[in-house]
Amino acid sequence: MRVVGSNRMGLEAARDFARRRGLEPRMRARRLAGEAAEEGRRVGRCALNLPTGGVLIAGGETTVRLTPLSGRGRSRRGGRTLELGLGAAEVLDGSRAALLAAGSDGRDGSSRAAGAFTDGSTLERASRLGLSAERSLARHDTEPFFDALGDLLVTGPTGTNVCDWVFAIGPKTLI
Repeated sequence: MRVVGSNRMGLEAARDFARRRGLEPRMRARRLAGEAAEEGRRVGRCALNLPTGGVLIAGGETTVRLTPLSGRGRSRRGGRTLELGLGAAEVLDGSRAALLAAGSDGRDGSSRAAGAFTDGSTLERASRLGLSAERSLARHDTEPFFDALGDLLVTGPTGTNVCDWVFAIGPKTLI
């Protein structure tokens, strides 16, 4: 059997890409796992501690524990990477750090997006639109949140699935 693609291979390619651009990649040793929003908060804290020129590269697959919805006709759109991104936004709030969380298959859970971009301005911009990160996370309805901000990453199906990827730059890195 020959492996032609894996999460690790994608992370290593991202690491090499960052190095060629003069950045200092930091590959997260621990795979992404556990509840998505909480893992986003952990990754966000790592991003805030990156040195100048530092880029955080992480991969794996988190989970979302759904809770029952009340009311008729209610639906939710979102998934692991959108919840991870929104969890990170809570930590990055007010900073100059930025993060992309995306599924390699081009589709995150029940959303049409592969993932989302988030940075230190995400919560402030959301507040101006009357959006609540806390409410979106509680309802597991994160696609409308990022869609309203214009921060969804929509790629369409990629024809592969090697888990999820997260890339972040710290507040001291400008690209």
